[in-house]
Amino acid sequence: PSDVKTRDRNFTLAEIWLRYGGRGITLTNTLPIPDGRMPPDHSGNRTGGLSGGELYPISILNLREFYGEFMKRKPRPIINYVGGAYPENISEILEIGRPHTIQILTSFIYEGPLVVRRIKEEIVRFLDIHHYDTYQEFLKS
Repeated sequence: PSDVKTRDRNFTLAEIWLRYGGRGITLTNTLPIPDGRMPPDHSGNRTGGLSGGELYPISILNLREFYGEFMKRKPRPIINYVGGAYPENISEILEIGRPHTIQILTSFIYEGPLVVRRIKEEIVRFLDIHHYDTYQEFLKS
């Protein structure tokens, strides 16, 4: 979110979701953007979606706000962090928000199946640096 109104709306939606049985929060899958290549929708707008690496700065802001402000008041798992998860930024993602899962489809598409091993190695390196034996131990800390 780039403004307080958007952040507050997102927090309200998350509170409603959790109140009615939601078990966690998925953050920042894609954002609609104008895209003249797309066919018009029912309103005549041509929109596509911003995702992957281009979405990373917004994803980090969402993660920081949700983990730092919302999740500490209403603890629930961040089920899926989305938006530019590549090996080189895994440590930042983990330091900010402790997601329970990390979606890696975009990095898998662009870098192939070996990216999974590189991401795993970065997670293990992060755990070693911070003296955690397991990811579960990290989440509980």
